[in-house]
Amino acid sequence: FYLEGWIRTKDTEALRKKVEESGLRHYLEFREPVEGEEPPSSLENHPVVSPFESLLLAFSCPQYNEVDPTAVMAPFFLVFFGFALGDAGYGLVLGLLCLALLKFLPMTNAGRKLTVVFLAGSVATIIMGLGLGGFFGDIIIFKPLFGINPVEQPIPLLILAVGMGVVQSFVGLAISGIMYSREAGIIAALLRDGAYALFLLLAILALAKDYVGLGAYGDIITYALIGSVILVIIGSMHERKGLKKLLGIPAALYKIYNSIGFFGDVLSYSRLMALALGGSVMGSVVNQFVRQFAASPNPLLGYLIA
Repeated sequence: FYLEGWIRTKDTEALRKKVEESGLRHYLEFREPVEGEEPPSSLENHPVVSPFESLLLAFSCPQYNEVDPTAVMAPFFLVFFGFALGDAGYGLVLGLLCLALLKFLPMTNAGRKLTVVFLAGSVATIIMGLGLGGFFGDIIIFKPLFGINPVEQPIPLLILAVGMGVVQSFVGLAISGIMYSREAGIIAALLRDGAYALFLLLAILALAKDYVGLGAYGDIITYALIGSVILVIIGSMHERKGLKKLLGIPAALYKIYNSIGFFGDVLSYSRLMALALGGSVMGSVVNQFVRQFAASPNPLLGYLIA
């Protein structure tokens, strides 16, 4: 009979050994995928980040020749998760709940991985809660380790949230460049994604120069920004051949215009600030609610409602 299938490169020798041990007459051949074939993907990550594969698979699995973003996605997920809850007390409760589920509740491998993800998220929440000064709202008042109080200092919190969005967006551009370099080479990737990333960085500096102490270098930043636009045009023309290179000019200008979408995506991270601020305010409101009922003839009712 004839059998054909996919196997990971590292498993080929094990398969060869098994077939030889069977004693059957056989002919075994291995080859690389050819153009047009779509091999299945196999995710291989360190045990520390492998539980986060469940989050990736909930959206889509990368193709076998694409970058596995699990290791990059995991730290961002934890930071954003902790930032959104932003209360050490809530993180402590979530962590204890996850530990109890792992110890006493029989679960599938996928269920255990997802629970471990939330357990890691609880640790991130505790850290962010201590950093932002939140422990069950305002039950315990202490100085935030990050020096930012969400209620009293919303603007620094907003800058922090948007800053994290900028970092994640540039990491995404770096991954895109790595993937493209596998197809077209490092130079082509630098001209396409590297030049665009440089343009975005200089555009951010041009907008924020007066707020970060670079106002005196405004002219230099402007000239550098113009140079980055030229690099984006060169990169767009480099992707094309013959007379089609001329089409790279309008394509590059459209790409620059479309950078408005990039800044829109970055500003959407302000929702993290809203979640952190809302959680802090809601925690304080609940605590005030309990305190009012504590002075009533039936204080237990207030605690139960809260």
